[in-house]
Amino acid sequence: MSIKKRIRAAGAATVFITSIVSLPAAAAMNPFDWDGESMLASDWTYYISDNVTVRGNFSLPENSTILLKEGASITVSENSSLETLGQLFVEDGASVIVKGDLNIANGSQLSVKGSFASSDSSQLSVKGNLLCHQGASVSLDGITTVAETADFIADCDLLLQGSFDSRAKTNIYNGNVDINGSASFSGLTVFNRNFTIGENAEVLNDGLMTLSEDCRYVSSGTFTNSTDGSVVDNRRVYDEDAATVTRLSLYEGKLLKGIDVSVWQNEIDWAKVKASGQVDFAIIRSSRGPLSATEPAKADDMLYANLVGAAQNGIPVGVYHYCYSETVEQVKEEARFVLSLIDGYDISYPIIFDIEDPWYIKNGYSKQTLTDMTIAFCEEIKNAGYMPMVYSYASFFDSNLDKERLKEYPVWVAHIDTDVPSYDGKYFMWQYSWEGSIDGVEGPVDLDYAYVDFESYIKENKLNRLG
Repeated sequence: MSIKKRIRAAGAATVFITSIVSLPAAAAMNPFDWDGESMLASDWTYYISDNVTVRGNFSLPENSTILLKEGASITVSENSSLETLGQLFVEDGASVIVKGDLNIANGSQLSVKGSFASSDSSQLSVKGNLLCHQGASVSLDGITTVAETADFIADCDLLLQGSFDSRAKTNIYNGNVDINGSASFSGLTVFNRNFTIGENAEVLNDGLMTLSEDCRYVSSGTFTNSTDGSVVDNRRVYDEDAATVTRLSLYEGKLLKGIDVSVWQNEIDWAKVKASGQVDFAIIRSSRGPLSATEPAKADDMLYANLVGAAQNGIPVGVYHYCYSETVEQVKEEARFVLSLIDGYDISYPIIFDIEDPWYIKNGYSKQTLTDMTIAFCEEIKNAGYMPMVYSYASFFDSNLDKERLKEYPVWVAHIDTDVPSYDGKYFMWQYSWEGSIDGVEGPVDLDYAYVDFESYIKENKLNRLG
């Protein structure tokens, strides 16, 4: 029976109502109101047009309905709870505010066209259907859990500021989603519009997440795929985004082990390196900058032997260039020099700008100048269709580079003899040792972690002239 028919039928039976069901005293004048302090009746429609505060623990029975009209509100106060086994409709202009507990039971439904907000002291449990219509305003703080039995469809914008855990088999987000707290997603999750992860937010994907072609993803927080989590990125490829942290951060989650090498490791037996099982990738020095007017930029003497040896043994590689330039224009020339060296080789990890030499500090180079030089190198690499990356040790980043201006470029940070680098920005690779031992490499070798499968990412996004 439709809501209107149920209301008419209920109105016709008013004269007999006292013999059928016990109505709360506060509803005697209007049997369709609820005062938030009386038991809710079975098989009944509550047509609410006032402000109701829930004090105590109440349950909306199965086959009963609350219809919250424009201008009306329900507030579930602290230390109180409302469980719905029936239907709760929040019309445009109406609002629900949860400070205590709200439980949407399996088989029931919460439909929001107005506004819905939960405070930081609240607990929202969804086991039935939660429908957030276009134009609704929904802000979830506190603890929100969405069970496997639920269907969660949001056509409106969502602001998730507390702890949000959705285990629903299907999550469809057709509006903008802003996450400023912690959130985890299981099952199938689809973002069709803007998906934004705030600076202090943490997001875990444990299922299959899909970004539709019109989705725009922005993250300054942390996004991680679990062992079972994966992302299908159907967004239109924007060349300016593919080589930046914005898109790359979606692929965080894997921990890969690597080494970085140069002429100082002499000849490397790459077959033994592969057989060791300890190396997932290698970063090879491509070159160094000019030392003087008579000593121009130079390729590493073992560059090509290392590129070929790694490729023959199925080890993906990136390259790094050690900077000695003194000006922005010289840096651009160095970037073009690196690109000429690797032309024709499969480079499936980033092209890395290594800026760390103490000469810059001794000669009073400003943070602005060193940052300008770093950006100039990265932009030359990016404009050529390759993924750039910036390498330095943690204290050099902190003291000599403007991390805010460099935030779109992936970072490889060096900090040894520590459990965690003392770098407060986002980093995608960490050089954690200079004294590694790997079969096939003579003497000590630098050891690294990567937190993204760069090879898959670069090929998928057709960077580095691959894919």
